[in-house]
Amino acid sequence: MVADLVTKNLKRKASRWQTRPPLGGEDSKDVEVDGTRYSVLLFIRDMVVDPQSWAQFIEGLQNAPGVIDETSVLAAMLEAAQNTQLVQHDYINLDEPNKRRRIDLYANPEATEQINEYDELINLARTVWTNPDNLASNLSKVMTDIYQTNLGQQPGDPNYTLEKIFSMARSWAEVRYRFCNHALRDDPYQHAAYNTGRPLAKGNAANSIVHESNVLLDAVVTQFLPIGGLGYGPADRDIFHELYLLTAEQGKQLARYTGSGTGLRIGLPQVFDYCVFFINAYMNWRVKVLESARKMALSSQAHRNAHTQAEKIRIMEEAHRASGTRIQAVDNSYTLEFVPALVELLDEARTQNSFVRATFIRLENSVNQMTRLIKICPANTATNDLRHNAYFNRSVNGFPGQGRTLPRPTGTSMVAHRAAEN
Repeated sequence: MVADLVTKNLKRKASRWQTRPPLGGEDSKDVEVDGTRYSVLLFIRDMVVDPQSWAQFIEGLQNAPGVIDETSVLAAMLEAAQNTQLVQHDYINLDEPNKRRRIDLYANPEATEQINEYDELINLARTVWTNPDNLASNLSKVMTDIYQTNLGQQPGDPNYTLEKIFSMARSWAEVRYRFCNHALRDDPYQHAAYNTGRPLAKGNAANSIVHESNVLLDAVVTQFLPIGGLGYGPADRDIFHELYLLTAEQGKQLARYTGSGTGLRIGLPQVFDYCVFFINAYMNWRVKVLESARKMALSSQAHRNAHTQAEKIRIMEEAHRASGTRIQAVDNSYTLEFVPALVELLDEARTQNSFVRATFIRLENSVNQMTRLIKICPANTATNDLRHNAYFNRSVNGFPGQGRTLPRPTGTSMVAHRAAEN
């Protein structure tokens, strides 16, 4: 892991890592240009081991005209050469592919610090990129179009972290764990171990990554452009909006306004956190009832007896229309009331760091209306597997779940009117 890498040279106050300005800041007002000083870095590579030649080099410096002047380049070079010692190893590529030769590397203390810093930086970079050719050719697209857009504005931004990249990698690992776990749940020899205890709980958690709504994560991942066939192209980009009826940017704004460090007044992040929870609960309920209706239609006698593909399609279209009728009232409440109110609150939080009372009440009314409509929705009892499913019925009766209720901001977090536009 990155945290285990040795980076003591990068942490030095005089290190190039610390003193080099941020990207694009080389000519900023914070950089004072001094034309009276300069630094010299010489690197002579792959010399033959010959102590006599080194002694002659030192002698030549000592006898050079002007070396008596302690401020001269010759004097500085002589001092550096006299302080040179074995500090590292250098590696030379051989003609044979993937073969290299290791030789000793000698340097003065200042050069040693630079070499050690470069080695630490290389080790750090290799936690992300192992092939500099790919880095050189794809850096702009990878960093700007994919990672920078989603994880932060610039390298160095607090939101631009390897931790987020690694978190997504671990989520993918959980997806593969889900397959292994669920495959063993039906195994004739291992089923008992994987249907109880920690394996059951961990498998269920991994399952939720694939099969449960996550509006915040989906807002990010749908912005990742394709590389190697993985990612979202133009034809895939609208899937987030088609599902949640929010733009990806509104979804990412929700992510910025939840949790800690949002910069919003007390009470506002809690409202957005509840809205995220509510959206995910609604989506999970909607997927559950529609999936159950689709499975019932596929297993129906009419579908099994259908002789042509066109007839099967007609039967499924009728089933979808029936499902749409059952959930229409809930969907209308979400589409026409909840989403517009939420979008308005996002805009009010962005522009004035407070909610207009009337907008919040509209959201509150839509939450109450949707909760009531979901509890009485005909889709809950349209199929046998849901009608007699005790767990599903408990979740519907307790919707949205976990005893959560919409918090109401107080004080200056709630205002009577929207602030005048500048």
